[in-house]
Order: sequence, then structure tokens, then C-alpha cells
Amino acid sequence: MKPASPKTMNGAQAILRMLELHGVTHVFGLPGETTIPWYKEWGSGSDIEYVLTRDERTASYAAEAYAKITGRPAVLEAPSPGVTHCIDPVNSCSCYSEENGSDE
Repeated sequence: MKPASPKTMNGAQAILRMLELHGVTHVFGLPGETTIPWYKEWGSGSDIEYVLTRDERTASYAAEAYAKITGRPAVLEAPSPGVTHCIDPVNSCSCYSEENGSDE
């Protein structure tokens, strides 16, 4: 991601920078009308890899599997109304975290 001064950083730049600072290397999801500015910033040089899926549920399970296998943070991105399709996988991931004594 191109460096921006705090005075000129927009929301999309702030989100990408925060993800980079937390060691996120992959984001799972599909494009939506609410995330267009994010994709524009992504195109300007972020090292975070975007994994495009066919629907929100698939993105959820892919992010869950990635986190369980690698032990790294996984990010799910879903267009606003589509996020309701992510409830089961996110709940499953939360239960996995609790079973293993993790606070994350």
C-alpha cells in the first residue's frame, strides 16, 4: 500500500494499513457495492492477497480453514446484505477458538 500521511489517509487506506499491522496476508470474500473504495486502494499496492470466492458462505469457510491450518489471522469481507450468510461459519470458528482456549 502506498504510504499516506495521517492527514490524507481515507477509510480504505486505514483499513488496509490496520490489516497489514496485524499481520494479515489474506482476505477472503467477494466484491460488493460497499467495498469499492477498498478495492481501489488495494490496486495501488497492498501486499495482502485477496481470495475471491463465489459466495459469502464459501468465503467464511475458506477464512476459517485458513486460520485453523496456518494459525494466522483470517479476514472475511462480505457485501452488507450478504453477511447474513456468514453466521454459521463464523459461529463455528468462534466455537473452535473457545475449545482451544484462545481468546481470539
